[in-house]
Amino acid sequence: MMNPVAIRCLLLACLILSGCLHSVHLPDAADSQAVRAGEKAIVLFRHQSVYDSKPRETLGTYPMEGFGFEMGTLDEDDKPLAPVILLSSPSDKERKEGWAYLVLKPGGYYLSVARAGVDQNPPATVRIATLGRWGHLSGASVELDRTWWFHVPPGSGVVYIGSFSNACTTGRGIFGNLIDHCTEVALRDETETARAIAAAHFGGYGPLRSVPAREYQPALQIPRETLQGMQWSGGRYDAQIHPLFPDYLMMDGMRPIAQGSDLYPMGFAVNTGRELAFPPWRTKALAGAATMGGLIDLRDLGGGYPPGAIAAAYLLFYLPVATLVGAVSGDWKERKWKPCAERLVRELSETRPLKKAEETLMSAARQGSRSLVPFEKMEGDLFSAAVMAQLRSMLELELTRVSIQECGPDDSVSLDMAFRWRLWDAASRDLLQERVVVFGNPAGRAANAAFFASRPWEIFLPASSACKPMEQLCTEQGYAEFRQELEKGIRETVRQILQ
Repeated sequence: MMNPVAIRCLLLACLILSGCLHSVHLPDAADSQAVRAGEKAIVLFRHQSVYDSKPRETLGTYPMEGFGFEMGTLDEDDKPLAPVILLSSPSDKERKEGWAYLVLKPGGYYLSVARAGVDQNPPATVRIATLGRWGHLSGASVELDRTWWFHVPPGSGVVYIGSFSNACTTGRGIFGNLIDHCTEVALRDETETARAIAAAHFGGYGPLRSVPAREYQPALQIPRETLQGMQWSGGRYDAQIHPLFPDYLMMDGMRPIAQGSDLYPMGFAVNTGRELAFPPWRTKALAGAATMGGLIDLRDLGGGYPPGAIAAAYLLFYLPVATLVGAVSGDWKERKWKPCAERLVRELSETRPLKKAEETLMSAARQGSRSLVPFEKMEGDLFSAAVMAQLRSMLELELTRVSIQECGPDDSVSLDMAFRWRLWDAASRDLLQERVVVFGNPAGRAANAAFFASRPWEIFLPASSACKPMEQLCTEQGYAEFRQELEKGIRETVRQILQ
């Protein structure tokens, strides 16, 4: 039977050769019905690049010329970042001019940009493995590109999020055709052109709505010497840096206060997502045993002579025993800490984090603001309630994750809390800003780097939780400190948002 990876590679090659990656067609019957029902929307944008001062057709290749996209949905944080591969254009003329569209569900989306030169050797662009962000190698620095977010309002029909473009110069390689440098991707407003395209090809879905993408994380330059090596991984180079997580300030533009005093009086709505989660000890024990604690890189198993001899020895002699040891170790830890886990769940319930968040928001807000009932408990419309209360804006705070994560040896753990905040204009129902922030521990972030790299939209707060052994946490004093940590996480989150 053919290797699944090989099958996917062949399918991708067929798509590239057939031109199906960026095809010319209008939404099919299923998508058309979903758009008309308000379940999805057509998201229109433009993708352009100039090579050595000459315009280049960017759609129809993989990777795309100039720059590529990765996208994540902020409404479903269990779906990690994924490359945008399949694009459609309404006509061949629009495709040549870089106009493309996606059919997406309403909600918030995170957009990451990777400049060209990802797949060449030496690379011009690398992926910083611990950050889940792309960096362009430029002189003595690594330029981390700014990231973007956009919102697809419900019932929009056709949404235009902007025109993205950059310029590249070549000169590397034997033939001088490899990327030397690309400028950062810029966003332009071509609403009138987009409106004409929508009228010509998507007229049956209602008028176009312009909802430009906005900056989510700022661009950042880190010294070139922070690079600690690169490894080829599935069509790109993954780079390691030290320190693992370069610091950058929570800029005022990343807070609701950037919108000015016109926000007030403001309404607040607080809700929650999932229950308290604990470290997947069994999964981690299996992974640790299978890789000898990280000493084995599974991507290197194709070596040896004959080719694959190392993988054969690994599968025959090491993996079966390691799997058994890992499973026993993980199951033992889960049984050992089960009573403590049940007590922590009770502590979380008794702390009433939603009530604490509401009280903290109200104490930090300006006079005239008020609390609104959480959305899922209201019989009517949250926006209508805000307008009736003569509020100008509404800040919605959602506790999307509360977990205990491993952060060191001896089963040391730390509190991890993720909050998503969204700022709405009460009258127009426009989403003005949104971010996902995390109150956690730096060592926990490093120990779970792969988890956080798949969610690069999560921004760590300057304040951090403590890392302590489970033996210490699972005491009366530890439970009291756990409650204090929960309250601290809520206070720090609100302080970063409103102050």
